[in-house]
Amino acid sequence: MDASCHLIRRSENKEVILASLNLLKILCGIFQSTILGQYLEKICDAIHSLHEKRAPSSTTTGKPNAASPDTTFIAPINKSQRIKTLVKMVLKKLMKKFTYEIIVEKIFANESSGGGKMDTGDVLKPALNGVVRHGLENLLVNLKKLIEKDRLRKMEEQNGAKKSSNNDAADLISVYTVATGKDN
Repeated sequence: MDASCHLIRRSENKEVILASLNLLKILCGIFQSTILGQYLEKICDAIHSLHEKRAPSSTTTGKPNAASPDTTFIAPINKSQRIKTLVKMVLKKLMKKFTYEIIVEKIFANESSGGGKMDTGDVLKPALNGVVRHGLENLLVNLKKLIEKDRLRKMEEQNGAKKSSNNDAADLISVYTVATGKDN
């Protein structure tokens, strides 16, 4: 889990990100919420990093990557449709195990606001620009609605199955009374 999240945050190669997201999707499906909760912050940080501007790596600039104030950031990784789909699947699995509010809080936690904040010692994530943040928030809201719709559909199916089994029992009784000519 740690390696997968680290590769998502630091890699610029789409194939590596795809493989890491696939592994993350599988692990989110396998682990129970108690175990997955230990890694929730790392997973949400990895998803946030896919949307944020990144510091250039040593391969693009020719010098080692040092996090300094004069470092210029490059655009977020160009996400293919498969990467977007895998992010949706991971978020959907996380929202089924945790609540929408927890996921939103973890994804946007410790995000720098760009204003004059006091230094509390927390490592701040770069703030997403307005359009990217709005898109990510819309994705989370739409996934929440989709999960609620699935839950309602499953409850209706279960209630329909219970009613049909009760109707089947009543039908067997009526067939018996008609066939035997007995009322009781």
